[in-house]
Order: sequence, then C-alpha cells, then structure tokens
Amino acid sequence: LHLACRECQRKKVKCDRIHPCGPCSRAGFTCKPSTRKPRARADKGVDAELRERILKLERLVGTFQGDNSVDEKPIESRTNSVGQSSSSAQTNAGSPGSPSIVESASPNTTKYPEPILAMEMFNAYLRHVEPMYKIFHVPSLKAFVVDGQPYLGKEPDAPCNQALKAAIQYAGANSLTAEECQTRYGKSREQLVSSFRQMVDVALYKADALTTTDLATLQALVTYVTSVRILDCSRRTWTLIALLDRIARAMNIHKETSGESIYTAELKRRLWHAIVFVDCYGSVDRGSEPTIHPDTFTRLLPSNVNDEDFGPASTSLAPREGLTEMTLYLVAARGSSMHLRTHVLDVSTLGEQTWQKRLELAYAYQKDVYENHIRHLDLSIPLHREFKGIAEAACHQTILRAVRPMQLDATSAPPRVDSPWVMALAVNILRQADELWQQMGGAWRRMPWAPWHAIAVALASLCSMRGTPEANEAWDLVDKGMSRYAVDVADGPSGMLWKPITKLYKKAATFR
Repeated sequence: LHLACRECQRKKVKCDRIHPCGPCSRAGFTCKPSTRKPRARADKGVDAELRERILKLERLVGTFQGDNSVDEKPIESRTNSVGQSSSSAQTNAGSPGSPSIVESASPNTTKYPEPILAMEMFNAYLRHVEPMYKIFHVPSLKAFVVDGQPYLGKEPDAPCNQALKAAIQYAGANSLTAEECQTRYGKSREQLVSSFRQMVDVALYKADALTTTDLATLQALVTYVTSVRILDCSRRTWTLIALLDRIARAMNIHKETSGESIYTAELKRRLWHAIVFVDCYGSVDRGSEPTIHPDTFTRLLPSNVNDEDFGPASTSLAPREGLTEMTLYLVAARGSSMHLRTHVLDVSTLGEQTWQKRLELAYAYQKDVYENHIRHLDLSIPLHREFKGIAEAACHQTILRAVRPMQLDATSAPPRVDSPWVMALAVNILRQADELWQQMGGAWRRMPWAPWHAIAVALASLCSMRGTPEANEAWDLVDKGMSRYAVDVADGPSGMLWKPITKLYKKAATFR
C-alpha cells in the first residue's frame, strides 16, 4: 500500500497515491513519494525481560490452578499443623535460623510459615484478637491447630481447615505492632503481613470460599475480612461484607434450625453475629447503610458462657450471670442488633424512626450494657479496663448517632447544632478514644476505630461555640484526633469522609 506523498502530507490534503499525484500536478509541485521507515530491530534485552515476565505470570496462574502434576507430599508436609514434629519443617527449602516465611522449591506452590512462626501467630491471635471476636470454641480450635486433630468433622489437612489455619495466622500477624515485627522477625509489619496475605489468599481459593458449604471456610473468611481492615483503609472490607452475608445465608447460618447440636448452634450463633457486627462496623466506618436487614434473620445471640462450659458432646448449656469470656463480644453483638433496628430501610416504618425513638433504644442499650456487663468488670485487669472503655464508647456513640444520624433524616428535626448536650456526647467519645489510644500505644491490633463522626459533630458545634472550658477541651481532643486518625479513616486522608472534615476544621478554626 503506497503512502501519501511528502507534499500532501505537509499540506495535509488527500493524496490519490499515484505518481505524480493529482494535487501536486494541479499545483505544479514536484511530487516526491514517501518511504516507510525501517522497523527497528527488537532489543534482545527487552525480549528476555518480556519472556521472564510471561514466565512469572504462568507460575502465578499455576499456583492458583493447583497443578495436580506437582508432587503433593512436600506441600502437605509443609502445611501440617504447627504442633507436629520438626520433620515437617525440614522439608522446607529455607535456611535455618529465626522463624521466617520460607519459600518452597516448586514454582507452583506458595509460601508457608515454619511451625515455630505459625505457633507464634496463633498465640498472637489468641492474645489480641480472639477475646474481641469470639467466633471460635478455643479448646476445639487448639486441638485442631496444636494437636492436629480433626476440626468440625474434617481432617486437619482438608482445604477448609487449611484455609482456617492460614486466616488465623494472617490475623495474628496483623495484630502485631510494627516494633514487635521488627524486633522479633527483622521485618516491617507490612512485609510480614504480606507474606501471610499471599498464603491465605491461595488457601481460600483452594477451599472454594464462594461456593463453600463448610463452616470452617466461612469462619476463615470472616477472620480474614476482619483482619484486612487493620492495614487496608480501602473499601475492600466493606465490599466483602455483602459476600459474607450471601454465603452465610446460602448455608442457613442466619436461621435457627431444629436438630442442631448445642455445639454447632453456638458456633453458628457466634459466627452469624460476627458477620452482623462486621456489617455494622462497615456502616459506621464509611457512613453508609448496613447491608443486613434486622427482620431477615432469626439466629439468636450467643449464650453468655465460657468455652469450658460446653463442647462437641454437650447436651445442655446453662448461660452464666455476670462476667464471662463472651462479655465484650455480647456488648458488640447487642449494639449491632440495635444499630440495625435504627437503620431499617422499609419505607413504611421510616416515618416512625424519629430521633426520640432512636434515643430511647440507645438508652435501653446503655442500661443493658452497664447492668449485665460493665458492673462485673475487674478494673485491676488491663484487658478489663480496655473492655470498659470500648463498651462505654459504644454506648456514647449509639446515643450520638440517635441525635446526629450519619444519614439525613427528614422525618424529624434533631436538637440544634450548638446544643451543649450534643457537644458533651461528642467530647465523651473523643475522650474515651484518647484513653484507648494511650492504652494501646497508638497501635491497632484489631479493626481500627476512627471516631470521625464524633470529630465532625464536635467541629460543627465549635463553629458556634468558643471561649468556654468545654470548647477548649473539645479543641484539644479534636486536634489529637485530626493528627491520629487521618491515616486510619476509611479511604485515608484524601477520601470522601476526611476531606469534608478537614474543611469543617478550617471553618471552626477561623471562628475560634
């Protein structure tokens, strides 16, 4: 195919591509044909780099496909429970020394932790995460992870149980502080978590989490989702919540079912209300509506018991009075149920949800928490002091959201913006958040709590209040919150939540 002549290209006119061409003949120009530039020879270095990239992609695809032609025995030996003999560790192709993530020799396998490191991550999970998210029966979990016994009727090396083990180790890694990771393992927190993240992603894929019918796989997925949010402020956790809800409903986790054993029913109650809690957390975290409707499930709240009170062979279970291992979890579960009731999306009932009725529900929740849980705490125990702070903050947040809902409510007018009572509610939350921050040393071991709503309400009040002791205390707490929580708030400092708060801060500072 001939090219347009040089003169037609220069004048940007249509050339008939014959020699001499019509436009040049009519204009009296000398028609000079164009020639194609020779193709540059491919750089061998670029070629080699491209081949290497393709090879890496093929290896990655092979990892997810789980090539059956690869000898499975070394993999199984590497993924045995952490309580087995050291012979399983010797099959790893890693160098001796301190515990580390070791890479297998085969390109079609993923990274697995050495038994010592796996046990440390499991212990970190039990120490920092499990007291808050009581979705497991710890004696059964220890028998599976430490002793290598079957779990929920499946062998320890079943894909569902391997996914559960990987998710627990990932959650344990997320619960460590940056200083602990650097001191113990010589790695940054992000590097350590990334290693376990790859392992749990592959394990969940192999367990077929999207179509699973195994309770252990759903437990693994819930554990994974609650852990992702610690370091990832994107909408990943929020998006996965709907997935948890659908999978749980497909397995009838949301309904009380006759014929279930006490052990199974209790595990399902804990798991379902953990999903409800994560949904409510995502709602508060991003200022959105919850996914789960309160009238679409019948699963009861878990019993107020210790794990030692029941087991797989139990035929009866009597709830305890007072403080148990389930105390904080039940505070969160009851708060989540109340949160859903105040956010009913049914149009027929929306007009009835005035702020006064929401406030009645919030006060009833606060009374229940104090009478059934907080008054039984032993404040000489550091963990109980943390529990008390979390429970009181949850109560005050519930009351604040009743009078200052995160979504616009056109059914009734809330208290005026400069209400000292509303300001006091917001300041109480920020004060408790400050105390919790100091207790935790500024390091989140579980899903972060960024009290952006209380900061926004306090700033709105500070746009018309100044010079009082309350206003000065509010400014002190707001300044701390603005510097602490920007990186933890949903979508980060440049997200849709924090940017308006920054503008409101500037407006309040101008009035100050």
